[in-house]
Amino acid sequence: MSAHAISILTLTTPSSSARPNTKQLRSPQAITKALAIAAQTFSLSANITCAPAKPIFGAAVKFGVSFGRRDDAQVVGIFGPDSRKDTQAGIRALFLSEKINISGFALLVTLSASSTGSNINPYDIRQTGVLLAITSIF
Repeated sequence: MSAHAISILTLTTPSSSARPNTKQLRSPQAITKALAIAAQTFSLSANITCAPAKPIFGAAVKFGVSFGRRDDAQVVGIFGPDSRKDTQAGIRALFLSEKINISGFALLVTLSASSTGSNINPYDIRQTGVLLAITSIF
């Protein structure tokens, strides 16, 4: 595992769901409105990962933190007049037991937690996870 990897900013605009279908746009007003909605839809995220040089408890370790923001002008309607605005944060830790392996395959354990806060309540999400996997190390 590398010592440090940083993916600072990822910007996406417009999202694929916000691209106008030109077959449905017959008037200049409809085209202008669709493009205005598409321009208002974007996401921004930052990810930072760090892998200590020395193993911890005999396992290679990688820690990560992520933050994100998404504004989607198209998600309006039954939940209210406002457009959807989400803020996401997450942490994760990966443990790879390279010393304990069978024929070049080792156990990978991933612990994660994330939270998404939205101005529209049904989109508020809290997640925690444990993933056990077998991966090749050759």
